[in-house]
Amino acid sequence: MANYLGYTALACGGGAAYMGYQKVRSMISHVNPALNIPLEELTRKRDNIGSNFPDHEIISVPTDEGFNLDGVWLGESNKEKVIVFSLGIGGTYEEAGDSNSIGYLHMKALQDAMPDHAIVIVNGRELGRSGGTLTSIDDYKSDTKSVVAYLQGHGIQAENLIVYGHSLGCVGAIGSHNRLILDRTFDHISELVCDKAGVKNSALRSAVSGILFGLKWNTNNSEAVKSLDGAKVVVMNHFDDPTISRVRSLFEHVEANDNVARITLMDTSDQEHNVAVTAHTRPLSVVELIDAFRRV
Repeated sequence: MANYLGYTALACGGGAAYMGYQKVRSMISHVNPALNIPLEELTRKRDNIGSNFPDHEIISVPTDEGFNLDGVWLGESNKEKVIVFSLGIGGTYEEAGDSNSIGYLHMKALQDAMPDHAIVIVNGRELGRSGGTLTSIDDYKSDTKSVVAYLQGHGIQAENLIVYGHSLGCVGAIGSHNRLILDRTFDHISELVCDKAGVKNSALRSAVSGILFGLKWNTNNSEAVKSLDGAKVVVMNHFDDPTISRVRSLFEHVEANDNVARITLMDTSDQEHNVAVTAHTRPLSVVELIDAFRRV
């Protein structure tokens, strides 16, 4: 009987882990604009970027794996300071050409808060015109590292570069540089998967976590932040985030110290833009984030 229960639990754990993995792939790949947004639509938005950001340049970022990543530089070409905006799930740089998009609101808020910085947004592998195939969570890190290397290779000094990650984009941000703003992100992606899949049993949750780590689709962002050497990091959370709850947030699992600041924001109003947004997606008091970063 004990063996039967053990095998049953193992089978359930494996099934839950498989469902968890499929959920991750669904969350990450199946909403991938490269798969769901026609290239013609991305092209239309890209061609309109000049209407919203007159000073801009389409860039192509080489990777060590032999393919290029498609992106945009927003701002005058002679800027010596840069914010790399690492997009959350489903985002593309072409949103710069769509003034009704959440991505545009983030980009505009960043530009307004940091007028001495250019904003660089690059589509990760498999998005839009970017090459490559997304095979693991580590690919996000590799892509953002490629962007940082590209900018430094073009003369941007490390102390003049900030990587701003939002949600899933923080996975790419952490480890790509040591000057980071981490906006509304999670610690373990497996916990979110289990929550979405309704898995409550602790043993099954552990199985999902272990298997996703084995498949390279899990994260431990709090440990990754703690391991950063000489970092300057701001971790932000929203008090009522409908997508990443407080208990699952990175904010809840890192402590403030001389190198890490934690701020929580409560603003949910959107008086300026008539768009349907949530507290997870829209830019929240970017000025406060930048001020916190400067204080670290």
